[in-house]
Amino acid sequence: MGASYRSTALIDVFTAARLGASGIAALIDTHRGGVQALAGIAALRPRLNLVDTPLYAAMQGRPDGGIWIGATSIDSIIRIHAFRSVPGRDLIVLAGMELGEAMAPADSWALGARSVAIAATLLVLLVGATALWQLWHLRSGRRRQRAMEHAEFQLEAVRTDLLGTRMRANIAAAQLRAALVGVRDGVAVFDGELRLAVWNTPFIATSGVPPEMLHEGLSLDSILRHQAHAGQYGVLEDVEAEVSGRIALLRPESGHAELTQLGPDGTALTIRSQLTPDGGLVLTVNRQNPVPRTDSPPPAAEVQPATEATEW
Repeated sequence: MGASYRSTALIDVFTAARLGASGIAALIDTHRGGVQALAGIAALRPRLNLVDTPLYAAMQGRPDGGIWIGATSIDSIIRIHAFRSVPGRDLIVLAGMELGEAMAPADSWALGARSVAIAATLLVLLVGATALWQLWHLRSGRRRQRAMEHAEFQLEAVRTDLLGTRMRANIAAAQLRAALVGVRDGVAVFDGELRLAVWNTPFIATSGVPPEMLHEGLSLDSILRHQAHAGQYGVLEDVEAEVSGRIALLRPESGHAELTQLGPDGTALTIRSQLTPDGGLVLTVNRQNPVPRTDSPPPAAEVQPATEATEW
């Protein structure tokens, strides 16, 4: 006995299913595994016997139909297959669509989704980076503000210490001036730069320097230079050499020295020097018996070694 069917109906199935350019529609004999009818590109050089193929094994294992993805045993193109058996017949209707064509809409959607995800990620990163930058800028500003406040605090502390030091120095200078009021000898104190800091009235008379010329900060070499020009050192060929030599004599390595010279009124003066810890100098001028002045030049200064340190 034989049975006939309209194989052209399979073309209608292929067209209606819109299986794409690489799709197929086939009618498979489940009794022998042969291809009874075929529509699509696979019909060019088909393999008509599907026995012992993965596709045929999948169709045999699910007689009620299903979906299987893999290489079509007819032409070895990877497709998404849908199959179902024909009721009352040893036949299976198979429809397949090439995997790339089937996934094209999904791939396009996935590409769009990935683009949106990338854009959202970049936006989140941008917002995060902006927030981190603002946070860092805020913390950096706070650090700079704290550093500035600390520097201002230290500067104020230094100013306070300096003011206290100046006050103590002024008090000490005032006390020293008060102590020198009752001293009969001339006394002058020079700082580490050999500039006049404190002096008493007898020193003005013995120095030969006009009172209006004496002021705080006057250098020792200026006083000695005035005395040299006034003739207290006799006739000199080189005033600057005499001034430098006398400063060296007043600052010996032993820390104290003594020399004699004539004062502005012809009185013999004994000058004692004492170095201070800061490199300054204390001069004590002692007036001896006056000697008559003559027209002859005064004798040169005589340097005598100190026998005992003068304490101030």
